[in-house]
Amino acid sequence: MLNSKSDKLAKKKKVVFSLLGSLSIIAFLVWFSLIYTKGAESELVVNFLDVGQGDAILIQAPKGEVLIDGGPGRQVLEELGEEMPFFDRKIELVIMTHPDADHINGLVEVLKNYQVDEVMETGVANNNKGYQEWQKLIEEKKIKDTIVKKGDKIDLGEGVELNIVWPEVDLKEQKNENTNDTSIVNFLNWGDIDVVLTGDAETPVLDKIAEENPGIDIEILKQPHHGSKNGISQKFLETFKPEVSVISVGAKNRYGHPHQDVLDILGKLGIKVYRTDEQGTIKAIIDKDSYKIETEK
Repeated sequence: MLNSKSDKLAKKKKVVFSLLGSLSIIAFLVWFSLIYTKGAESELVVNFLDVGQGDAILIQAPKGEVLIDGGPGRQVLEELGEEMPFFDRKIELVIMTHPDADHINGLVEVLKNYQVDEVMETGVANNNKGYQEWQKLIEEKKIKDTIVKKGDKIDLGEGVELNIVWPEVDLKEQKNENTNDTSIVNFLNWGDIDVVLTGDAETPVLDKIAEENPGIDIEILKQPHHGSKNGISQKFLETFKPEVSVISVGAKNRYGHPHQDVLDILGKLGIKVYRTDEQGTIKAIIDKDSYKIETEK
C-alpha cells in the first residue's frame, strides 16, 4: 500500500516538474522573441550571406525578413539558420533579382523549407530548371507573386524603404538573352544611410542608373556580378561615391571573380572592399545615421 502511494506521489511530482519545464521553455521563447523583435525595431541588419559563387542577401527589418536571391544551392538554408532565430520559419518577402542558377536555385530550397508570404520578380521569361521549379512551388503554395519595375517602393517599417530603380519596365514573359541586365536593382534607405543592391547588372545598366539618380551619396554597395569586369562602372562609382563595396563570391571560382581590374579601381577610389570568400558572411548593422560592418572571419 505504501509503495502504491509512493509511486502515485512520484508520478505527480514527475508531471509537475514536466509541466514546469515546459512552461519555462515557453517563457524563454516568449522572452527571446520579444528581445529579438525589440532589436529589429532599433536597427536594420543587412547580411551578405556566404553561399559560395552566388548572391544571397538577408535584410532583417522592422516588418520582418527580406531575402534577396538565394545562391546556387542548399547552403543558403544553413546561413539562414545562423542568422534567424531557430523558431522563426517565416520569411515575409523573397526577391529574385533574375533567374540565373547562382541566384535562384537556393531560393527554390527556401520556398520548400520556409513559409514565404510574398515573392517579387521581374517576370522575365526563362526555361532553366530552377525557374520552372520556382514557378511550380509558388503555384502549389499559393504564394503572392508580384512583378516589379522601376518606381516601385517597399515599406519595411520604421522609415526603412526599398526603392526599385531597375528594370525600367514590366518584363513579364519577355525574353532577354542577357538576364544579368534584367536584374532588379534596389536602393535600401534608412535615414542618412543608403545601401545599393545590384544583382548582376552590367556596365550599360549601371551607367544609366547613375545618369537617372544624380546627387545620391551611398554608404554600402553590393558589387555587381561578383566583381566581374562587366559589372564595373566608373560613372556609377563616381556618381554614388560608396564607402564600402561587398563582393559576394566563391573561393577559387572558375570565373576568376573578383577581377583584379575591379579591385584596382575600387582601391584607387578609396572604397573599402569586403569579400565573402575571404571573410564569410558580412553584416552591415545600420542605425539611421550610422553603420558598422562585422565579418564572420
